[in-house]
Amino acid sequence: MGVFDSHEAKNWLKQWLAVFTTWTAILPSVKIEAQQLHTYLLRLAANQSPCSLNHGKVTNKSQIGCRFHEIFRDEILLQHKQQPSWRNAPTDTWHNDEFAIAKLFMQPSGYDDKTSFEQVDFNGIAAFIFNCGRFSATTEALSDQARISTNKIRHMPDMCSIALTDKATTDCIDNLSKLLNDPKFNGGNDVQKALRQLAKLKTTFPELLGEHWKFIIEDIATKCLQDIHDLCKDEKEIWRKEADQKRADFQFLGDNILSKLTAKGETVLGDIKKLMEISQKTIVNSIGDGIKQIEARTEIGERTIYERTEIGERKLADKIETGERTISEKTETGYQKLENKTKIGERKIGENTKKGERKIDEKTEKGEQMILEKTEKAQQVIKRTTQTGKRKIEDTIEMGERKIKRKIKELDGKSCKITKADLRKELLKLYKKSASTVRIRLDIDEALEKVYEAPKLTLKKNGKDEEDEISELENIFRSREGTLAKTIIVEGEPGSGKSALCKKIVNDWCETKHERRTETERHDLLSQFAFVFYITLREAKNECYIKKMIVNNIMERIGFEKSRAEEFLVEILKTNTCLLLLDGLDEWQHPDGCIFDERIPHVHTSWENCSILITTRPYKLAEFKIGCSQIDNHVMLKGVANRKKLVKKILSALNLLNSTRTPLEYKICITDIEDKNLWHFSECPILLSHLVWLWYKKKLFADMKISDVYRTLLVERLPKSCARNSSKNNNVINALSQLAFGKLFAEDEHSAIVFEIDEEENTTFASQKAAFLKSGIISCTNVPGDSPQYHFLHKSFQEYLAALFISENVAKGLRRIKRIYKNNRSDSGISLFNILNFLCGLNTNAAKELSKVLNELFTDFCDREGCSYMDSHWFQNMILEGQIEVDRSDNSGFKLCLQHFNIHDIAIDGIFKMKGGEFKIDQLVLKKRTALEQYIVANQAGMVSLYIHSNNSHALKLANNIDNEILDLEHCKGLKYLHVHNISFKDVTGLNLSSLVECSIKFESRQQAPKLTSTFYNSDFDTLKEMKKLKLSNMMDLSWLHEGSERTETLDLRRLGKLEHLTELQLEPLSYSDVVNLQNLSLHSLRVGFIDLQQAPQLVSTLSANGTYQNERGGLSSHLKHVQLNNIRMSEEQFRRLLKLSRKREVRHVS
Repeated sequence: MGVFDSHEAKNWLKQWLAVFTTWTAILPSVKIEAQQLHTYLLRLAANQSPCSLNHGKVTNKSQIGCRFHEIFRDEILLQHKQQPSWRNAPTDTWHNDEFAIAKLFMQPSGYDDKTSFEQVDFNGIAAFIFNCGRFSATTEALSDQARISTNKIRHMPDMCSIALTDKATTDCIDNLSKLLNDPKFNGGNDVQKALRQLAKLKTTFPELLGEHWKFIIEDIATKCLQDIHDLCKDEKEIWRKEADQKRADFQFLGDNILSKLTAKGETVLGDIKKLMEISQKTIVNSIGDGIKQIEARTEIGERTIYERTEIGERKLADKIETGERTISEKTETGYQKLENKTKIGERKIGENTKKGERKIDEKTEKGEQMILEKTEKAQQVIKRTTQTGKRKIEDTIEMGERKIKRKIKELDGKSCKITKADLRKELLKLYKKSASTVRIRLDIDEALEKVYEAPKLTLKKNGKDEEDEISELENIFRSREGTLAKTIIVEGEPGSGKSALCKKIVNDWCETKHERRTETERHDLLSQFAFVFYITLREAKNECYIKKMIVNNIMERIGFEKSRAEEFLVEILKTNTCLLLLDGLDEWQHPDGCIFDERIPHVHTSWENCSILITTRPYKLAEFKIGCSQIDNHVMLKGVANRKKLVKKILSALNLLNSTRTPLEYKICITDIEDKNLWHFSECPILLSHLVWLWYKKKLFADMKISDVYRTLLVERLPKSCARNSSKNNNVINALSQLAFGKLFAEDEHSAIVFEIDEEENTTFASQKAAFLKSGIISCTNVPGDSPQYHFLHKSFQEYLAALFISENVAKGLRRIKRIYKNNRSDSGISLFNILNFLCGLNTNAAKELSKVLNELFTDFCDREGCSYMDSHWFQNMILEGQIEVDRSDNSGFKLCLQHFNIHDIAIDGIFKMKGGEFKIDQLVLKKRTALEQYIVANQAGMVSLYIHSNNSHALKLANNIDNEILDLEHCKGLKYLHVHNISFKDVTGLNLSSLVECSIKFESRQQAPKLTSTFYNSDFDTLKEMKKLKLSNMMDLSWLHEGSERTETLDLRRLGKLEHLTELQLEPLSYSDVVNLQNLSLHSLRVGFIDLQQAPQLVSTLSANGTYQNERGGLSSHLKHVQLNNIRMSEEQFRRLLKLSRKREVRHVS
């Protein structure tokens, strides 16, 4: 029996005929869409000079050097659902060839040499339909399903294949029929004819023509090339073996087709033979090894086939002509009979349908009500039963797996040894489950590659953003020297995409380590990591050692025995290049009892080849006081680079989830969000995804505040039984808000984000637990042998619910916050940023009271830790953004409380930002600037801290009315922290020294500053005992520091000895020759500089004495940690002695 004589082989050929028929029918419509796409691209680039040059290799972000082609590239990238196949068509073909553009939407192999749609197989056409964005979501889904069916037959007919059963054949034909029935294609006579042919294929097996065999050969050849292209990424020996097998399969198929045609004497044999030669040559060239031997065997086989076929060719022509006449006559007769029967049947069906519809309508109305009632009850029971059963099954399976693994290890001593390959394999499996999806709405996860949009990243240096953004994600791992950075901090506002970024990094790393892939140029840095250990820090709340985090959260989870895993892990981290990826520093608290001062997760010093990347909200770094020197790359995450493309991806995913509904267009969604004045929320990716979902649900309204958005999200996610009952709805939300507030402000800070709940004690939670979990707002993690661990869907939801509780329980809520922060928290209160923002939309009076509490907490923090620039910046930003939220709904002039000012970061330059190639006004910055100006004018008496850096229009609001070159602080009587740097003011007046804790003044150039000098000269130093920092730069007259009024060549600091709490002193540049009586001070930090080069013998002697000058407080050397000396000359011996005595100090010497 021949290869094609079996029943299964005939089914294989039937399916191919169905594919050919469908391909032929849809091709005209696809061509039209490709032409329209090309016209659209030309219209976009109409303002540019057309270009027909080949610009070489094209990537998503490469500089092409031609604006015409860059417009094409950027729009194709936006339209494409996945990754454009740039190698399929060089840029010199883009201008005049719509087919070249279409190839960019096809698979990356098998199509680069094609010159027309007629040369492209069905899979290439289906890829274009799915990726180009010009077809509806339904059409895309149908084409993808048809492509999947086709892939099952793109190989030799395997007699045992489940894809060749009668049912599988019928399913394949049905899938193709569905595609043809789509409104996009079902309009012409050719399509109707094709549908009839598909229906006939289910029951008959027609004779295959030459064009059919050509189509099959070309398609399978393309598939073979694509498989070889994928195999080329494997190891050399595996690639050679499997690639040779692919070639052999194709050769075998071709031989059998030629043999079959030879037996029948087909006239098309010569064309098919020629096609086989071309296909075989292409495949063999792609393999590269053994080509001469394969070509020799092919040549011999082809000569034999040709000789045997020459006689049969003449007979075949007669046979085809006779067969065609017979088929034509039978087809015409069949059509006539079918048409007669169809008319009779239609009349009968119409009569019966009318009678049936009346009966159905009567019964349906009653049945629907009964079904709704019973379905809801059944769903609740099923849901509860399923959740309980699922947890039990998961626990049982996990425990069983652990027992089995332990038993295996007991029986086989060799299996106890863990290898690197074992670990990598298990990590890939774990990350495929835990890091391959992202959430596109509250209860739906989607594959990462389908909805992930490139982030907007900038690199900070010395506390400032670089002008250029980070163009490629993996560049965050690149140090300034081009090597792997050791410490990377990624800062991002709530919901900016920090967790999604981590998952993307993990996913990309998995690609580089997949057994079917090798390291790629695109991931050259990421591929250098032998292992990536990804930890969600909220799940590691009781640990501060990274090694233990990995053991408890990864090694045990994948089934490695703890003691052996820990020993193996230590070796891995010491000897391999690893990435330690820690997500959510703001959701983690350093455990009590740790012996280290460092308040971030600890890295062992022996892990020399490891890099650590930590994500956090911005304020957390300020709390931990992490210096710039400790960070190699300080990265700011500012949402996504292309927000509109993110909308398109999310909406496409939502359309696919609801295939029965008419797909919605993303451009309409964006326009509607903008028209409703809600596009400002798009800066936050998680909020943007929620907006798209609400728009899809038709629940988005104009001018919504952020609290309105979250409230709507909550209501939409509650079970339907709650939604129909407003009382039950409110009960559930109230219970959620009480739980969120209670946990967020718990005495035990470690239980604020991930927590346990005693259901016997918390009866409210127990009664509403099912509704909580069903809504998806709260999730539960069951760890075998441990209590269930709960956490909210996202920290921002917990913060909204906590704000909701405060809005309805103002006095009680604020008392709790003050008590917890004064007794159980060490941060500055900036972590309540989101709470305040939500509260501004819920209850403005409550928000004002909370702002007062926050100012009080921040002042207490400054008293303990000092007032830093970044702390001041984030605190002011929190109040200003809250004020903007208040102003959205309240135009009465209502103001929050602001006592801490930072007049620097909202200068006039910050109002404009680049957008679409031109500068546009940043409305958010403009609103902040306006609000800050109003606060400065109205609240000088309430100022507690003031930062002024450089000159700007806001600082002029504090200028003297008579002389605007004088900074007037007359009304700032309560000022405790003053930092004025690089100002062009020539003097400062009205400064109340008695309340100052920190005083730092630096003039832009050297000034006499008589009013400031007079203020210091007339002050009683006994009243300055609370001062901790005194820093004066470019102040010429320091004679007020002397006990008497005499002017000497040395600066006497004896008077400063009365300042018991003074720990930081900076005086420069000095016109004196030396500084004396420094030993009377208990300084931790000292900075002294001279105008001219000086030997300053007494100053150097004091610093080198190592306690020679002792007083009741232990002497200068017992406290001093940081020293900077400028323009001082000393001998080599003095310098060495100073360094020797300063091993524990940071000493800078400039001469």
